[in-house]
Amino acid sequence: MLAPTFRSPAIVCGLGLLLSALAAPAWGAASSGVTDILEGGWAIGPDSLEKARKARASFIGSVDDRESLDTAFGLVLIKQHKYEEATTLFESITTSHPDNQVAWRALIWLYVLQKKSESALLKIDSMSDTIRPSEADDAIEEETRATARFLGRIFAYLDGPTAGDVSKGVNRLVRGKIDKRMVGARAGEFKTNYDEVMQEFKNLTTAGDEARDQAVEDQEMAKEQEKQNLANLRERLEIDQAEAQQRLDALRSELEKEMVAFNQMEAPLSDAISRLEVQLSVVRREILNVTDDLNRLQAEYDETKDPRRKDRIRRDMARAEILLGQYQRDNQVILAEGNRLTQRRDALRASRAETSRRYETDIKETQDWKANLARREKRTELDEKRINRPAKGNTPQVRVMGAKATSLRTYADFPLELERHKLLTAE
Repeated sequence: MLAPTFRSPAIVCGLGLLLSALAAPAWGAASSGVTDILEGGWAIGPDSLEKARKARASFIGSVDDRESLDTAFGLVLIKQHKYEEATTLFESITTSHPDNQVAWRALIWLYVLQKKSESALLKIDSMSDTIRPSEADDAIEEETRATARFLGRIFAYLDGPTAGDVSKGVNRLVRGKIDKRMVGARAGEFKTNYDEVMQEFKNLTTAGDEARDQAVEDQEMAKEQEKQNLANLRERLEIDQAEAQQRLDALRSELEKEMVAFNQMEAPLSDAISRLEVQLSVVRREILNVTDDLNRLQAEYDETKDPRRKDRIRRDMARAEILLGQYQRDNQVILAEGNRLTQRRDALRASRAETSRRYETDIKETQDWKANLARREKRTELDEKRINRPAKGNTPQVRVMGAKATSLRTYADFPLELERHKLLTAE
């Protein structure tokens, strides 16, 4: 599953319009092959991907269904982060079915995601030849407007966050061809989404610059205080270390031996707990996914009046409830094992703390003081060099903001769930 990311109101609005207006593709009702591919391959992992491959292979003989099978499998590849393979497949689909706008959008998005902007522009150029020059009142036009919204966001991304990586000449030529196809409502959709992305990029860039400036100011103030602290520390080191060294050496040696032994006992426990935490995260994520599926199925059940569809939905819900129960049982098992290991580790840490306190009693406050001085002595020279360098304000927060401001997913994430739903419910 794609990790949830923050979206500003403008971007959420833009994506909401993108998702709500996309029309169903031109192929017929979802075949059992499409369903098997999208349902069997949607969970992240090699086993699910293999299920999707087998489902596609078993149904690929149906020529009439080849386009929808390949499109469905392409969505699975994106879901599984197999971007190169997905790119190759969507290349093939756009060659054999140039009117498949979903495939074109996926292909262009993949190239931009992989930082191949020139290739993306060339594909946009090729796609422009498949767009009707005038508007119409049909499903194809709805899909074309979805493409207009998509291209508005992509061109804004190429003009904004990645402008330095794109040939202006190629961009201008391709944009000119696209603009000729952006007539009537298409032009409005394109411009609205283009402006939303550019405004969001401006907002993020401004916020990043302000955060960096504030970080530089904060760092300079901290450096001045740290310089004084280092000067005081050097004085204390000269006076105190000589006095404390003789008393601490023997106790430190014994304490170090004790701590090494405790660390060796604790390491495997911590590793096991970390692995359980990863497993727990995966299980809980799947619980949320299955719960979302149940809610979606319940909504479909409430809305539909078709008895056969209701029956199919009930079966789907029953399977989902069984799967949810399995995940919940897994969750309890992992929690129980985690609690058991945590209790063992806590007991070990309590014993180590008691041992440490026993040594601290012997050396009173001198041990902590001397250990801190020894560590600071080794770092003092490096710290003095470091604080004399100009502050850059490159804090984790600033780096995160910078990464967000240049990420394609911030402005134009691919609507996998929507495209999957369209294939599964195509009429």
